Amino acid sequence: MMASVDDPPDMTTGTTGATNTPLTDETAAIVASFDPTVLIQFITDLAIIVLAATREDLQVSLLSYPDTLQRCSRFAADPTNHVLYLRKETGETTAQNGLNAPQIRGKMLILGVGGSQYVYYLSAEFSSGPTTVVSLSIMKRPLPLDPSIPLQSQLQIANLPGQPTRTGQEATFPFESIHTLVRHAISPYFDCFTRGETDQTVRRGKGMHDEAKTGRTGLKIALMNRDTFDEEEDCRA
Repeated sequence: MMASVDDPPDMTTGTTGATNTPLTDETAAIVASFDPTVLIQFITDLAIIVLAATREDLQVSLLSYPDTLQRCSRFAADPTNHVLYLRKETGETTAQNGLNAPQIRGKMLILGVGGSQYVYYLSAEFSSGPTTVVSLSIMKRPLPLDPSIPLQSQLQIANLPGQPTRTGQEATFPFESIHTLVRHAISPYFDCFTRGETDQTVRRGKGMHDEAKTGRTGLKIALMNRDTFDEEEDCRA
């Protein structure tokens, strides 16, 4: 049977679920020793701190979905799985991940908690719609997560705002968010590790270095122009 893209590595055969790539003994040992519930707890804490999630909302959405553990297991173990997206949606969201709004409300009644304002989903692909408030991108290197290293040292987090729900100067457009990320996070980080490193530039290839800088500059200009266009359109609306 063909492996699902969400299947974790098969420790009985020593291969990854998605590509059947053989695992080395050392990698297989790391995969076998990692507890995916540790990653789930990390994501839960992240949602509470960064997304202002409540434990009640997480309990009846993210933590109740049967595929949450499977997605975390595969992300932790599979070197070809580089990213997870944690999505915050308004509570009116309908059927997602095998649950719908009435089922969520039923779970909340059982748990004795009030109405859910937000629900949370974990996916391997990015998506955003009218009910999306914000998403978090949780990224790792093309390696299994190592239980001997703190997760915060193995993961990178990016905040991705959802669709603008306000108008005028208070609205935050997606292209404005991307421009902010490139200008104030990626660009300074890139410059810090390339400034004055002539020998490393030669080893990496000067053409590649210059191409990266040119592409980054072009992206910033394009995003600034798109921001201006969106703001003008919003003012005319």
